[in-house]
Amino acid sequence: MLGTIDFSVSFSPVAQQAIAWLQAQHVEGWLVGGTVRDLLLHRPAHDLDLAVPSGGLRLARRLADALGAAFFPLDAARDVGRAVLTEPDGSQTFVDVALLRGPSLAADLHLRDFTLNALALDIQNLDAGVIDVTGGLDDLSHRLLRVASGLSFRNDPLRILRGVRQALAFDLTWDAASLALARSHVNGLDLVAAERIRDELNRSFVYSRGDLAVRQLDDIGALAIVLPEIKALQGVTQAGPHRLDVFDHSLEVLRWMQTILRWSELADSPLSPEAQIAELLFPFDRALGAYLAQTVDQGHSRAGLLVWSALLHDIGKPATRQVDAAGAVTFDGHEALSGRLATSLLQRLAFSAEAVRLVARTCTEHRRAGALAGLIAGQPDRRQVYRFFAGAHPVGVEAALFSLADHLGAWGLELIPERWQARRRLVGTLLTAFFEQHAEQVQPTLLLDGREIMAELGLSPGPQVGALLAQLREEQAAGVINTAAAAWEFVRAAAVG
Repeated sequence: MLGTIDFSVSFSPVAQQAIAWLQAQHVEGWLVGGTVRDLLLHRPAHDLDLAVPSGGLRLARRLADALGAAFFPLDAARDVGRAVLTEPDGSQTFVDVALLRGPSLAADLHLRDFTLNALALDIQNLDAGVIDVTGGLDDLSHRLLRVASGLSFRNDPLRILRGVRQALAFDLTWDAASLALARSHVNGLDLVAAERIRDELNRSFVYSRGDLAVRQLDDIGALAIVLPEIKALQGVTQAGPHRLDVFDHSLEVLRWMQTILRWSELADSPLSPEAQIAELLFPFDRALGAYLAQTVDQGHSRAGLLVWSALLHDIGKPATRQVDAAGAVTFDGHEALSGRLATSLLQRLAFSAEAVRLVARTCTEHRRAGALAGLIAGQPDRRQVYRFFAGAHPVGVEAALFSLADHLGAWGLELIPERWQARRRLVGTLLTAFFEQHAEQVQPTLLLDGREIMAELGLSPGPQVGALLAQLREEQAAGVINTAAAAWEFVRAAAVG
C-alpha cells in the first residue's frame, strides 16, 4: 500500500526553496508525473515537473533568476522551460515548467502516458492530497502498468518502449488491455525519431535489467522493429560448451555483464561466481570505477557502452554459421562481422561516432582474452600482456571484463572450477598491468624517438621508422630493453635485419 508523503524529507534542500518561492508568488500550478509517482513510492524526488495554465517559459526564467540558477528553454514552441538549480553538494536539480497539455488539469493528465504518471499535487496546497483522474493511485498500489487513455500509444508510439522501462524500474505488471494495445501499435515505432528510440533503449538496457527489457520488447513485438539484428539471433544453435542458442546466450552475457558492473554491491556465498567477481575486482575498485565512469559523449559512459557490447557481441553469428560433414558448428569470422553490424545498428540509432567505435571494437575483440587463455598454460608474460592491450586498443579493459561475462554466459551451471579460476587469474593479471603497471607494461615511454632514429640511421620518415618504434616499445614492455644504450643496439640490429 502507498503511504503518506513526508514533504520535509522528500524534497532536496534546493527543491524545497523552489517550492517555497512558487508558493510565495501564489503561482497556480501542479506538481505532476514522475515527481508525484516517486514521492508516493518513497523515492527521492530529485527533480520537479510543474504544469501551469500559462507562461511556462516565463515562470521558469523567473524562478531561475530568483534562486540564482541557470535557465534553458526546453521547447519554446510548447512553452516549456527549465531552471537548473545547484544543490549544496554540487549536484543539480531540474525544475521543468510546462504549459498544460489540454484546457484543464484533468485533460492534461488524461493525455499522459500511464496512470502512474498521471497524478498531480497542487503546488499551493501539497497537503490536500493527490489529484487522480485516471485511477493511477490504485494502479500504483497494485503495481499495475496501465495507459492513461486508449490514445496513449497512438499519440506517441515511443511510450511502448517507455512502458517496458517503467515496468522494470518499478516492478510493475502490464495491464492486459494496455499490453494488447501496445502490441497493436508497435508498427508505429517505425515513425519515431532514431534519437528518441536510442535514448529510451539506453535507459532500459543500461539502468534496468537489460536482458529482461529485451524479452519484454520481444513479447510485445517491438524487438523485431527496433532491433531486428537481435531478433535474428533466435533459434541459431551453437556447439558446446554453449547450451543456449545465440539469442539466449547474448541475454545471459548481458545479464552477467550488468552483474559484473555492480561488483562493489555483490555479496553471496564465497564459492559463488558473484562473490568471486567481487573478490577479483575489489583491488581495482577506485581505478576501475573511474575508468568505466568516463563519459564518451551523449551522456554514454564506458560502462553503459559495455552493456550494449554485451547485447551485440554475437550478432554476426547467423551469417557466419556453418556445419561441417561431422556436424560440428562453427562461426568463423563472426567477431569482425559483429563489429561491422554493430556499427550499422548503432549508426541507425544515431549514436555518436566515438560511441560506435568503442562498441564495435569491443564486439570485434570480445574473444581476445579467451583466445589468450587458450594459448597459455599459466599466466601471460609481459610480452603477451602488451600484445593483448595493443591488439585490443582502446578497449582492452572492456575486452578483459567481457571475457568473464562471456565465460559465465557460455558455461552456466556447468562451469568448470579450474577453468573459471584460470580465467579470473588471467583477467586479474591484465587489470593489474593496466591500472598498476601501465607505464611499464601497457604503454611504456619510448627510450628513443623517431627523429633521433632517423638522424642516427639516415632514414627518411615512413613506415620503417614507425615499425622500429613499435618493435622498440614492445621490447621495453616485455622488460628486455631498459636503457637507451640497449635501445640503440636493438634499433640498429632491427634496421639492418
